[in-house]
Amino acid sequence: LLPAANLYAQAPAYDARTGRLQSLTRAELQPLEGYLQTGPVALVEFADTDRDELPAIHVATIVHAPAAALMTIIQKPEAYPKFMRTLDQVDIADRKPDSVAYDWRWNMALLSLKGRNVMTWYAPPANRPDAGYRVTIDSQSGDLGTGRISIRVLPRGEHESMLVVSMRIDLRTANYVARRLALAARSINRTANMALTFAMSLGFRHEAERRAGYTAPARTADALHKPLLDERAILPLLVRGDLVLLNMSRNTLNQVAVFGLINEPQARVREVLARLYNGAAVPLGP
Repeated sequence: LLPAANLYAQAPAYDARTGRLQSLTRAELQPLEGYLQTGPVALVEFADTDRDELPAIHVATIVHAPAAALMTIIQKPEAYPKFMRTLDQVDIADRKPDSVAYDWRWNMALLSLKGRNVMTWYAPPANRPDAGYRVTIDSQSGDLGTGRISIRVLPRGEHESMLVVSMRIDLRTANYVARRLALAARSINRTANMALTFAMSLGFRHEAERRAGYTAPARTADALHKPLLDERAILPLLVRGDLVLLNMSRNTLNQVAVFGLINEPQARVREVLARLYNGAAVPLGP
């Protein structure tokens, strides 16, 4: 038996570089159209822990800029540090007509993180421009671990597009500090992926809309409320994972709503929530 402290220092059985990233489709996003108008929508997928799998994070947001213009920004990682706070330096290692390899660096207060990514993009077929663009980013090495990022850019008319970013990065293959964080709880890896996916999505959106000259209209924040969703329509998403809705006024976050399926009777769920709300310990029983 290995000491607990060494468990995550070993190479994980699951390889995040080859795990399937199933992006959100137009059909899955259609029931959420009204909420996409007020902010990004995210899906935190379930994962088979018995197989040592890690969940994928998917974030979809409407971008008020043409799909081709958004792709122009995505294809030039050397410009990312200008609008993405999680990057301070990007150096191009190799560029080809449909791909680019680049080294990145992120300087934090006490740490300097670096790594290498390889990006490849695919244009839609000439007879199907509505299919949109597809981008894959392979994290080959670095201080945040290995994994994959998938980006879809779907046109929504001449002046608007849908951006969907999917990510699964494995901190257990990262540097010593990140591995120690991942050892604390599996949720650390999920939280880090969520933060990075939102940072990338909102960074692309903000820069594309800035270049397009779009300014979001001022909107008064609604009172705290439960979003009304068609439960049958979103069931396929809830089977895949937990659904997160962000309500925003321009760049200000107003409210976060989370929806998930729990395989327990309603009375049991209410009891647990009531105990948590009152600060009482909840027994881990059947």
